Amino acid sequence: MGILDNGIFGPMRNKTGLLVGFMRNGKNIVRAVPHIRAERSIRQIVQQQRFGLLPAFFSPVSELIAMTFRTHAKGITAMNAAVAYNYKNALRMEDGATVIDYPRIVYGRGNLDAGYMGNVVVDGNFAVFSWERSSFVDDNGIFLIYCPDEKLFVVYQDIVLEGNTYRAQLPVSCKGSVLHCYFSFISADRKRVSDSNYAGEIVF
Repeated sequence: MGILDNGIFGPMRNKTGLLVGFMRNGKNIVRAVPHIRAERSIRQIVQQQRFGLLPAFFSPVSELIAMTFRTHAKGITAMNAAVAYNYKNALRMEDGATVIDYPRIVYGRGNLDAGYMGNVVVDGNFAVFSWERSSFVDDNGIFLIYCPDEKLFVVYQDIVLEGNTYRAQLPVSCKGSVLHCYFSFISADRKRVSDSNYAGEIVF
């Protein structure tokens, strides 16, 4: 309990709330109680790092996420919906650290036919995507390539499809790197999207 000596204009002794009063060199001093920050536990640090992985990963393609996850963003942003889905499904532990499980990453969810039997191979400076799909009519393609070494995304979107293959040029800066390749579909009017597919891993 703090004590005011000689009324409200007198010196204060002891502690009251977040203030503490004392005398030093004949002077009355009142200051805030020092705030001692508890050190974070290892678990708290791991959780913080875990929560930050996916927002940082998806940030460069936030405009794409806004389009491909919008139908599953109920009361939240498309980015938050993408992070929440992948937080549950696309993280794993490796050597005591949380890492992204790239084959399980999903950058889009929707009710359009997603296709199946997706595959990708390298042909010179191109990644050649192929897939099977029951129908696509006027649907367009979205092709995404990620280079972990460079933390670089290459996105080809609104691609008019001719058959069940697409050749995507690879970035020269990723020469010699492992690349993760994904694809999905979007209706020509951009109102419907498919779930994204993991086509595979290639070495450029």
